[in-house]
Amino acid sequence: MSDKEIGFNENKVISSLKAHGVKNEELASRVSSMRDLQKSQYLRIQKSRNEFFQRNIIQKTSKTTTTAKSAVVVDISQTERQALIALYNSTTGSNWYKQSGWSNLTNNNIKVTDLYGVTIENGKVIKIQLYDNNLSGPLPSEIGSFPYLQELHLTSNNLTGTLPTQIGQLKNLEILYLTQNNLSGELPAEIGQLTNIKYISCGNNQFTGTLPVEISQLQNLEYFDIYNNSITGNIPPQIGLLSKLKGLDLSSNQLEGTIPTQILSLPNLEGLILSLNKLNGTLTGLNQLKKLVRLDLSSNEFTGTIPSELSQLTNLYELDLLGNHLTGSIPLELCSLAKLVDLNLGANELTGSIPLKLDN
Repeated sequence: MSDKEIGFNENKVISSLKAHGVKNEELASRVSSMRDLQKSQYLRIQKSRNEFFQRNIIQKTSKTTTTAKSAVVVDISQTERQALIALYNSTTGSNWYKQSGWSNLTNNNIKVTDLYGVTIENGKVIKIQLYDNNLSGPLPSEIGSFPYLQELHLTSNNLTGTLPTQIGQLKNLEILYLTQNNLSGELPAEIGQLTNIKYISCGNNQFTGTLPVEISQLQNLEYFDIYNNSITGNIPPQIGLLSKLKGLDLSSNQLEGTIPTQILSLPNLEGLILSLNKLNGTLTGLNQLKKLVRLDLSSNEFTGTIPSELSQLTNLYELDLLGNHLTGSIPLELCSLAKLVDLNLGANELTGSIPLKLDN
């Protein structure tokens, strides 16, 4: 599985690690760890996505089986046709690696039924999957003109400019993949209008500004990442309202302040990745995240001791607190974490010996 496929940019990660003071001799292991995290999250999201669409396909097939013989090919609307043309032109479609069918769009006498990277059902565009296809240029405002779109997957291209505010018009969108492009500017507040969205992946871009509080309106959101950008300010406490959230990756940005207490109450959170920021404060309250599997707070400015209460996170597989200002000794209670495989406490100000069970 290539870095492009999972949306991992090694050069950007190395630059970010160096900017946060990671030593050269530590770079290889840190890059490897972050790549593994990204791959794990990608596979998890892909599995959930495939299961969702498989269920949809089975349901629709069972409903249409009796009418298959008399099925009539339905053309897409003129609005969607023009939106596809705008996407093709804006992103230099003539240079795409794969573009079968797209040249027919301007001919209204040819029904749109077979376009590379586009899934059409009953005359409606429901998926646009043009990842790693050499799209170059800005997304057009017409991107919001697909009322039935469920998935927009544009990872690993060279998209530039800002994310159009019209993105908020995609009321049926459930999956938004924009990882590894060159998108810039702030995330628009209109992203909060995607009330059916489950997955948002915006990592490895050039987004700036603060995270919009409107994210709190996405009550179906399960995974959100915007790692390796230039996001500033504090983590919005309103994220704590996302009760279905399972994965949150805000790593490699310029976030400041403490971890909002509201986030510590998320009942389904499995992955909390906040490494390579400027976050501070203590680690109090993390034991409330009972479903947590991955906790990465490395390369920040956290202080205080490592709470013994972390031993209550019985599902924890990875704990990375590297490169903070933590003091005191390593709690013996961490030895009870039976599922813990990856533990990194280096580059802190810890004292005392390493508990025997953790040193194996």
